[in-house]
Amino acid sequence: MVILLQFLTFSYLVCSSFAQISIQGGCPSFDCCKEEFTPLPVEDMTGIWYLYGGVPFFFDVNTKCTKVNVSSLSSNYFYMLTTQIETSSGEIRITDGFGNFTINGEVTTLVSDLRVPIPYVIIKDTPEYIIMFACLECGFFSTEGAGLYIYLYTKEELPPLTLVNEINEKLEQCGVPLDIIQRQDQITCALSV
Repeated sequence: MVILLQFLTFSYLVCSSFAQISIQGGCPSFDCCKEEFTPLPVEDMTGIWYLYGGVPFFFDVNTKCTKVNVSSLSSNYFYMLTTQIETSSGEIRITDGFGNFTINGEVTTLVSDLRVPIPYVIIKDTPEYIIMFACLECGFFSTEGAGLYIYLYTKEELPPLTLVNEINEKLEQCGVPLDIIQRQDQITCALSV
């Protein structure tokens, strides 16, 4: 019984989201919109990245001021410390974890609290922004299609309009409707943290 409850909890955490885009027929490869991946130099990848927006997992819904501090452990492995504020309670949430890049533009993160590896495909990475997609085909949800999650990180807390337009162009090239992107509030962060 305990194992069944652990499995159900695991499936819920990994596979569910109130914000996911449902994909019928399984996960696409995204090859049509993914550019040739050239890993960023370590010095460009490390530092603070701000969540500009996306289609988040359920545990990132109703949060603001999300930032990830990435530090390098080696050329392909990194440590990340994430802070965010829950909008309803004002509570600051801190999580940490590790990640691993592959040479073909995939990254797998392992958040310490969840202890669940989450695979992402990096659609675009520049020193100014990163677009990552995660598509999960999971347990109970496999008959309804897969869930697509999108994370858009920028190096600037409030990115300029030219950068936002560039990100939006890339999303449209990938067939992502811009009206489903949930913007992350970064405006009030200096007052909150």
